[in-house]
Amino acid sequence: MESYENKNSGTPSTTWDGSRDRYDWDEENKYELEEMKDMLQDDRYRVFGHGTFGENVASIFDEGLKAYYDREASIHSYMIDLDTQDFGEFKNTLDHWPHKEYKEIVLFRFPLDYYNTLELNPSSLDRLAVFFRENTERGSNQYALKGVFDERFIFGCYSSETGQVSLNPNYNADIDDESVREELGARLTRAEIATQKRYDEQELIRSGEHPVLNEQGMLRDIPIEELDITPENAAMLDEVFSQT
Repeated sequence: MESYENKNSGTPSTTWDGSRDRYDWDEENKYELEEMKDMLQDDRYRVFGHGTFGENVASIFDEGLKAYYDREASIHSYMIDLDTQDFGEFKNTLDHWPHKEYKEIVLFRFPLDYYNTLELNPSSLDRLAVFFRENTERGSNQYALKGVFDERFIFGCYSSETGQVSLNPNYNADIDDESVREELGARLTRAEIATQKRYDEQELIRSGEHPVLNEQGMLRDIPIEELDITPENAAMLDEVFSQT
C-alpha cells in the first residue's frame, strides 16, 4: 500500500503569495523530498517531470496537463523521464531543471504495467495513452489537442526553492487498489485496439491496398465522391487533412 497519508483530504487549502508570484499549497500537505523516497523509487512505477511556473501548478493539479499533436510531438515534448534509483542524482536534476531552469517540477507517476507496449516507438505519446483522459476535443490542424494527462497520475510538485514536494490531492494511481487496476486495464485494452487498428491501416497503405489513400498516404487521385470512406478509415482521413 502507499506509505504516506495525504493530509489534505478535500479541496486544497491554498494561499497566493503575490510577492513571490507562485501558488503555495497548504503547509500541512508538503513533505521533504527524502520523505517520498520509498514511493518515488517503487519499481512498479516510472516518474516523469514537467517544469512549469508556480502559477500553473493549481490548474495542472486540478485539470491535468494538455498535450497537443504536432509532427514532432513525443513524450519528451512534455516531460522528462527521471531515474529515481540514484536519489541524489534525481534530486540534482530537479534542483537544476534542464528546461528553462524552472523552479517548479510537476511529478507524474505512471504504473509500468499499463504502458501501451504495442506502440513500438518508445517516445510516442501513444505509449502513455492509458494515462490520458478521454479526448473529446478535435481539431483540424497539426496542433489539435491530443489529450490531457489525467490529473490522477500527477503525484505532486517539487519546488527547488524549498526542497519540498506539494502532494496533489487528486492523485489516485495506487495500483494496490483493485478498482484502479480494473479501470487501467480497460483503458489499456482500448489503447491497444486503437494502436493495432492504426498499424493495420498503415500496412494497407504500404501495400497499396488501402481504399482511400495511396502508398504515400495521400488521397487517391480519383473524384472524392468515389472514395470508399468508412467509419474505420475516417480517423486516418482526419490526420491526412490536418497535414495539408
